[in-house]
Amino acid sequence: MERKKNNPLISQEINGLYQLKINGVISQEEFDVKKKDLLDNS
Repeated sequence: MERKKNNPLISQEINGLYQLKINGVISQEEFDVKKKDLLDNS
């Protein structure tokens, strides 16, 4: 159901967020919220 084109910049941002989550810099909840914001704004 994903109609948006896969934006490499968005993927890069999400990868960055994922690294922060893995390193314990942000919580899973923060990760989800930020990821949703990125996807909504793309």
